Amino acid sequence: ANENFGDAHMLPLYMKLDKEALRQTAYEKIDSINVKAQVLAVQSLAVTVPNPKTERVVKECVAKMQGPAKGYGIYTMKAHKMGNLKEALAPLLTDKAVSGIAFAALLSSATPEDRKFGESLAVGTGEVPSYILSGYLSSDDPEMTRKFLILIRDRPIPANYRFLGMMHSTLRAESLYSQLKDTIRKTKNRHVVPELILSIKHYNDP
Repeated sequence: ANENFGDAHMLPLYMKLDKEALRQTAYEKIDSINVKAQVLAVQSLAVTVPNPKTERVVKECVAKMQGPAKGYGIYTMKAHKMGNLKEALAPLLTDKAVSGIAFAALLSSATPEDRKFGESLAVGTGEVPSYILSGYLSSDDPEMTRKFLILIRDRPIPANYRFLGMMHSTLRAESLYSQLKDTIRKTKNRHVVPELILSIKHYNDP
């Protein structure tokens, strides 16, 4: 099956494999010149147990990957809460293709310096860049989602910024119910209110 390793439709099958077998196959393929195989390798490592070798090979892979493909490796960095990411990811925050996931990985980092740097990017009174909003919302930490709700309540955001509330379970966390209602009530960014209302409906009609 190795010759089909780069087939996107095979991803669900691979993800169900024994995790140790998955890890070893990914190690073998992560330096492949076949971009699809390389992407699947680094992506599949996200579902394995973190270890030092995985961290090393993923960071090396991201450094070598080109274009939007980097996002798959950065996703694995985020999933494993890898640390010491600022040097590698800060330059990518200007790349629209991967800026959101790069910011999210900084917020999820095991290194306080990374998290502090990420948080500092959201400070201010001007329009909040889309990548910062996406990064906060993509976190699986309800407190990061709370910060997203506060940002869209208190600060201007891009007129074309959109998100699908149903794709973000943290918006339905009970601890955020009051914050969600407050944001709906006070935000001047009315174009995002319909998605927030759908999340509120979940509480009333789960």
